Amino acid sequence: MDVTSLPTESLYKFMAFAGLIIIFGTAAYAYKFLTAIGKQLITVQTDVAVFQVKSAKYREGVLKRMAAIKSEAADIMGIQLGELEKELISVRTTDNNPVGLYAGKNFSPEAQELFKKMSANREIVDDGGYELDIISAELAGKIDLLAFETRQERLLKIGCVISILVGSVLTYYGFKHWAVMQDYADRVLIKEAIDKLK
Repeated sequence: MDVTSLPTESLYKFMAFAGLIIIFGTAAYAYKFLTAIGKQLITVQTDVAVFQVKSAKYREGVLKRMAAIKSEAADIMGIQLGELEKELISVRTTDNNPVGLYAGKNFSPEAQELFKKMSANREIVDDGGYELDIISAELAGKIDLLAFETRQERLLKIGCVISILVGSVLTYYGFKHWAVMQDYADRVLIKEAIDKLK
């Protein structure tokens, strides 16, 4: 009787070695891909932080420019700030050329120069709003990418943990049952050897 080649022994060997392959393969896979995903997460987080700073600084610059223009205009024209805003709003809704609208009025040359400057600055501010929208859109895209990468990393970690657990169970049961089978086979062989000696 040849007990060393029992089919179940081969099955347990296969289970044990398959479990080891799963464990070490998963560890190598996790190291490779989690490192890459971790680098991508850091890159995206850095991009998000940079876009947030750019957006805040740009918004701050636009607001400062508008405040300076309003203050300068109010000082030169000698009117209240609220009245100036009302006039500017009515100018923007009726005519996109404030210089032309105000040119017929009897303003000082400084005031007319200010209106030209305000018109140019208004275009800069409008372009700034466009730039701010672009920055906001890019920031939203980066935040979505960050959320996606984080979700992928979490799923990959869960999958790796499950895979390592399955590999550990296979390895444990494979080696345990293989040892039991080997012990049984050794006992049978020893018994046969003793019987031959008798």
